[in-house]
Amino acid sequence: MAKGKRIKEVSPQKAAGKTYESRPLSDEEVNRLLKACRRTATGVRARAMIRVAWRSGLRCSEVLQLRPEHIDRERGLVHVPRPKGGTDRRRTVGISEDALEAVDRWLVERQKLGVGPQSPLFCGIKGKGRGNRLLPSYVRRLMPALAERAGLTRRVHFHALRHSCASAWARAGVPMPEIQAQLGHKSLQTTSTYLAHVAPDQLGRTAERVASGIHKPEPAGMVSREEVQRLIAEALRAAKLSSSE
Repeated sequence: MAKGKRIKEVSPQKAAGKTYESRPLSDEEVNRLLKACRRTATGVRARAMIRVAWRSGLRCSEVLQLRPEHIDRERGLVHVPRPKGGTDRRRTVGISEDALEAVDRWLVERQKLGVGPQSPLFCGIKGKGRGNRLLPSYVRRLMPALAERAGLTRRVHFHALRHSCASAWARAGVPMPEIQAQLGHKSLQTTSTYLAHVAPDQLGRTAERVASGIHKPEPAGMVSREEVQRLIAEALRAAKLSSSE
């Protein structure tokens, strides 16, 4: 990307009907994207957005709907106000410590620029967009720009971070009901179909464990919310450890 080239925060462009390849980004690729984020305020913001999506599996629209009060640092949770695809008006997902640290750095940065706590978590900091929610079109332009700066030749889009989260959880051996809860799918069938695209090898290993009696999934409706949140926290810790090895 040409030096000094900036990405406008406000744009009327839309991407109706677009579909994205399901291949997840590797930990190395995500880390290269993070390193490509500059030390400017917009770079700190981009780094926080990437870490939140990577560690929580939230969709772009869900990340952009977040407000500062939706982050529960004490319990390591994010309350998604208007989730897509779920039956509830709000759902709760786990988030890792490194993502929370990135969010805190962004909040400090935006406070220095005079953006108040009432603004959406990921908001504009310049011109007419100052304090207003970032648009999806901005994020769509941001990811290829970071990929180019990071030297990645594959197509990079924000939704791939959700795929990476799902793949990491599957590799960590997290039971499918917990992955379903984190991704916000209505049914296990949706989660199974999703993982068949982003982590097919893991599905094969899980099927073999079930057939051998090594792993017996809980009957539908038998997993408590507390147990799901506990397992979510454990999976996040495991994912963080594996990516740092």
